[in-house]
Amino acid sequence: MNLKPNNFDFWIENNLNVLLRGKHGVGKTAMVVDAFERNNLKYKYFSASTMDPWVDFIGVPKEKTDENGNSYLDLVRPQEFQDDEVEAIFMDEFSRAHKKVRNAVMELIQFKSINGRKFKNLKIVWAAINPEDDEEFNYDVDALDPAQEDRFHVHIEVPYKPDVTWFRENFGTQLANSAVSWWNELPPNVQTKVTPRRLEYALKVYGAKGNLRHVLPTSSNVSKLMRVLTDGPIEEKLVALASRKKLTEARDFIKTENNYRDGLPYIIKSKKLREFFVPLFGNEKLSNLMATENDVYKLAVDRIKNKDKKFTEIAKDIVTANQNKKLAKQLTKDLHHILNVVDMSELKTSPQSATGNTANDDVTFQQIIKGLLTRRVTTTAHRKELVSDLVGNIPAKGMSIKSASEAIEMIDSVAERSHSYTIASPEIVGAINSCIYTICSEQKLNWEAFIKKHGSIIANFLQKMKDANREKKIYQPGRYTNKEDKIVKDLFANLNVGTKKKTPPPMVGWSVETPSSLRVLPNEPGTVLHDLNADD
Repeated sequence: MNLKPNNFDFWIENNLNVLLRGKHGVGKTAMVVDAFERNNLKYKYFSASTMDPWVDFIGVPKEKTDENGNSYLDLVRPQEFQDDEVEAIFMDEFSRAHKKVRNAVMELIQFKSINGRKFKNLKIVWAAINPEDDEEFNYDVDALDPAQEDRFHVHIEVPYKPDVTWFRENFGTQLANSAVSWWNELPPNVQTKVTPRRLEYALKVYGAKGNLRHVLPTSSNVSKLMRVLTDGPIEEKLVALASRKKLTEARDFIKTENNYRDGLPYIIKSKKLREFFVPLFGNEKLSNLMATENDVYKLAVDRIKNKDKKFTEIAKDIVTANQNKKLAKQLTKDLHHILNVVDMSELKTSPQSATGNTANDDVTFQQIIKGLLTRRVTTTAHRKELVSDLVGNIPAKGMSIKSASEAIEMIDSVAERSHSYTIASPEIVGAINSCIYTICSEQKLNWEAFIKKHGSIIANFLQKMKDANREKKIYQPGRYTNKEDKIVKDLFANLNVGTKKKTPPPMVGWSVETPSSLRVLPNEPGTVLHDLNADD
């Protein structure tokens, strides 16, 4: 609950008894005293653990003499109660009081009287306690019984955090905002060591030019607090820089490692700050953030789609280096048609000759694909055998777009976990070229259009080809200008239609790199699609 001064004022105005429950150091006492004094109440404060209901309320016996000279005992109360001046009572640490004390004041809380003797001006009785069941702190307190708790109209759980309004009133806006901002960024286990009360002590010592390290635990990053107390909250600084749009000033500010480290959580969290500051980061920081922060990755993708040169070059470097395989794969999948990581604009070598089995037609090949999809494929040997059987049975002519797409997708899925020099073998590249030719000739696509439309199903294969420096062996329609007809003729020169072509032997050298699962391929009802990339 976010407690505000008007909450306290309302309870006082309506004569409501209040029980405040909260951890130590959260300002329960200060809140109550501030509220009483703000409302000009005549109040009495008690530390409940030292209370004595006889001495404090009922009175102590004293011998007196009546008009006839007879002695008797009378009770002498504290002056403020004797004169009935008290309007409010606050019992601090109420759950630390002895049981007899808590029982003795039950009448006082509910009826504003002791042993039937009414306190004429007493309006409210408030109390504060620590939670008896706190998991972090083992407080030496007793639980209030239900009858005691029920005498308080209002039960309030005081949040364990600094009251920024109170801190502003006592230390000024700049120091308060800086200190509370610093506290909010502390890990939860450190916050338990830096209570709001301890933060108050720290600001008092700071104002007296004392050493904050004598007040705060080492784990709380005292150096950062000293910086923000001097410079102001980092978030406010970031917002101000972004609002003024001073690129040079902002770039210089964020270059300072402390500013970058302290400000990064706010930049990541805020869309406005991300859009302004992230483009100002160095390339290395951007690469790391694209790998770890999804919002930064999305920003980078949007910038690349809008032809931002800086982000495009960073993405190309990531894909080319392939050190972060997961990030490189994602960029290739999302931006293959823009990054053009397989640059083949100046082809000087002919594409790999197409692979085709003249004994098969498309109907037969579809049945073969169905069988391959039901095959158990859990080991490297299984994957080698599957690709070999797939490549060896691609029809030399008459292959459908459906068959070509499924073949590419199966090879691409295996490529993800294969060494580049094995996936770039002549047999596999030839099979891919047959499939590319089938799709592009039927759909009237050039290479750019093919990549834009089908790039997601061939992205892994393209990257492995580039890694093997064999990207020029891929057939790329539309990139050969007036040599296109000759390229196509040469592509299929080794296929003698009408002559039975033997199925190529299984390829060697397959290797597993990283776990992944085959994308769901088009399948017939009742068939089982196994994970091509699963381990034994």
